[in-house]
Amino acid sequence: MDRVLDRAATGPRWLLNERVAQCVVDALYYGEKELHLYELHAWVLMVNHVHILISPEADLARITKSIKNFSARQANAILGLTGRPFWQDESFDHWARGPEEVEKIVRYIEENPVSAGLAKRVEDWRWSSAFEGTGSKNPSPLCPGGGWNWSAFDAVAEFLEFPDHARGARALGLGTHGGSPFLVADPLVED
Repeated sequence: MDRVLDRAATGPRWLLNERVAQCVVDALYYGEKELHLYELHAWVLMVNHVHILISPEADLARITKSIKNFSARQANAILGLTGRPFWQDESFDHWARGPEEVEKIVRYIEENPVSAGLAKRVEDWRWSSAFEGTGSKNPSPLCPGGGWNWSAFDAVAEFLEFPDHARGARALGLGTHGGSPFLVADPLVED
């Protein structure tokens, strides 16, 4: 099922829009660097879903809501879809239980575009932690209004609780809202 999603033959392919994709990447880095919700180890934006590997510093529900709420608002403004769902309600996560599993998940995430036929090498896919140009972790915001409205992201984050969290790495999949549910059959990302 994951390979079907990767090829995105049906449903919205909003993450192909560079401005939308950049908003999601900026949200990922902002959640890590400014809100300190997690440490971001690996990530990839596919055409209709996102995979990330994080060490959470907050409750997973808060992390997911922060990323989804703000990026959805910005993406919908770009796409002219204000008020419509952008992300699916559900997401899928999986605890990484050791360093070997973390490495396996990083490879899985970063090789996703190659497996889907979107790139020849992992470092060729621009929307991935493996891309040669992402080493600085300094995204250049391309969101509406010519800049990133970080205060809006902070406002969304303030409404969310900050309960105790568990330590360790987690793989998380987020699917854009579309015709079919975001189901992942891969053992690396379980229900």
